[in-house]
Amino acid sequence: MSIGAYFEMIGGVSGNMIFGALVDAGANIGHVEEMLRTIPVSGWRLECERVVKRGIAATYVDFVIAGEDRDMPPNTLPYDRDVHHHGTAHHHGTAHEHKAHPDAGTRKLADIFAIIDASGLTERQKERSRAIYTRLAQAESRVHAVPIDEIAFHELGQIDAILDVAAACIALDDLGVDQVYASAYPVGEGRISMFHGDYPNPPPATAELMRGAPTVATGVKGELVTTTGAAILSTLVERIGELIRAMKADGITVLLVEQNLRFATGVADRHHIVDHGTVVQTLSNADVIARENEILELLGV
Repeated sequence: MSIGAYFEMIGGVSGNMIFGALVDAGANIGHVEEMLRTIPVSGWRLECERVVKRGIAATYVDFVIAGEDRDMPPNTLPYDRDVHHHGTAHHHGTAHEHKAHPDAGTRKLADIFAIIDASGLTERQKERSRAIYTRLAQAESRVHAVPIDEIAFHELGQIDAILDVAAACIALDDLGVDQVYASAYPVGEGRISMFHGDYPNPPPATAELMRGAPTVATGVKGELVTTTGAAILSTLVERIGELIRAMKADGITVLLVEQNLRFATGVADRHHIVDHGTVVQTLSNADVIARENEILELLGV
């Protein structure tokens, strides 16, 4: 049986929001921490507690590293760190990220890979972690016009970012998740202070990671989608809707076997009902909407 995880990004997404949501969904945090301790980085501790956020019970997790999270200049919007966020299957709040620690600014993709490969993570967890950092490097390369292997990860080269990525991969495995899905990215407004200076919100690398995915303008002043969160989800999420849209743009008729008819009518221009490999009906969006109950009954949903 295949198990899927769906992230409803009501209040945004960051690396430790993803981790917190997976712990809230049942991932064994003790096992996750045990695996994380095999990664050759030191000086960190894991905070985890049950909290209530706007009346909703949630799990708060955060990695605390001296010189990273807590040592930010005053009046600075932290970058790539969620200090106040809580993870549940549905998220509420605002994601925040941190300023770079100087020791992390020289780490490149090969350095990150070396750290991951030297750990005791499973091969699947290592593969997912490397894929996330590869996608991040590709986004940074496009933004800065620098070859992938020369990209220096500033904020995202810090210990907590590495742990966030690995924790998400370990927790997904602990839950037996094979497929990951997500809602549209909610984006905020304003400007964000980063290693290279002040940038628009979302910053360029984050925007690049979200390229092609659905987004929602929230009107919220502040960062809702962090680069770590976007890197994790844009790598692991099965973007079925985007695949369908791309096919439709090329003039291809899409064959859908889809229980969510409202989703289907939003991405396709015609629908085929198939019985044992034979098309028995072809419907327009208007037909599907008008006959939704009948079609659901026909599909046995």
